[in-house]
Amino acid sequence: METAEKELGGTVWALRPMPLDFWWSVRRFVRRTNPSVFLLVETDIWPGLLAHLKNKGVSAILVNGRVSPRTMRSYARFKPVFRHIYKGFHRCLMQTDLDRDRLLRLGLDQGRVVTAGNLKFDRAWEPLSPEERSGWFRTLGLEPERPVLVAGSTHPGEEEMVLEACERARRVAGDFCLIIAPRRVERAEEVARAAGARGFRTAMRSAGPRRGPPWDVLILDTIGELRAGSRCLCRREPRSLWGAQSPGARILWISGPVRALHPQFRGNGRSASSRGRGQAGPG
Repeated sequence: METAEKELGGTVWALRPMPLDFWWSVRRFVRRTNPSVFLLVETDIWPGLLAHLKNKGVSAILVNGRVSPRTMRSYARFKPVFRHIYKGFHRCLMQTDLDRDRLLRLGLDQGRVVTAGNLKFDRAWEPLSPEERSGWFRTLGLEPERPVLVAGSTHPGEEEMVLEACERARRVAGDFCLIIAPRRVERAEEVARAAGARGFRTAMRSAGPRRGPPWDVLILDTIGELRAGSRCLCRREPRSLWGAQSPGARILWISGPVRALHPQFRGNGRSASSRGRGQAGPG
């Protein structure tokens, strides 16, 4: 709620936490908010809420939907149950064709499940002003001429792969720095220890403005700053996006100094969007 209030405060009518999925709390929540349509983003599906909205004639739409391989294994074990739950949605707008196919395998109507892309990549790209960029460079302790690698929203095990790749790349490409934003902020100390064990000079974003010797690896142990940090490094919207090793991970490699105009997203996985924003290919 704190992040929502910071990002949306003053721009929306109200911010309310979702109720627990008990019939009495769901009924009270719907009665007080009186929605004409309900949009659910990505996950956290509440069967009781969906059933009550359907009974009230309120259309529920899943936006930016995704189904991970692990979740799909659970769905496959109890296919009739999850098929019934998802039928509570009027439409399911999924991130990729793969997510759409997984829902269709549950037996949902094809006309109700659509690939719509990822909202995170459809947002307008707003370059920072020179003053804002300079402020971020000072805050992060970045040197304008030093190349940067950003590993964002990483999962356990992926940081080790990135750190190992950095060790190899630095022997060939020379000096550059790495920013790691773990998917779960509470893993920041663990990631910092892994970087330190490989001999990297490591800093934590929560420590405030960086002073002293330049760091090799910065751990982004804060919430809501990955996008702003990426905007700091890019003057224009990145022009290619490829999926990384695991669902949710994104690796940004800027092949020149941070002032480069067209950084590239690279990975080894499936495209993160089915509408031409990226394609599968070698990393």
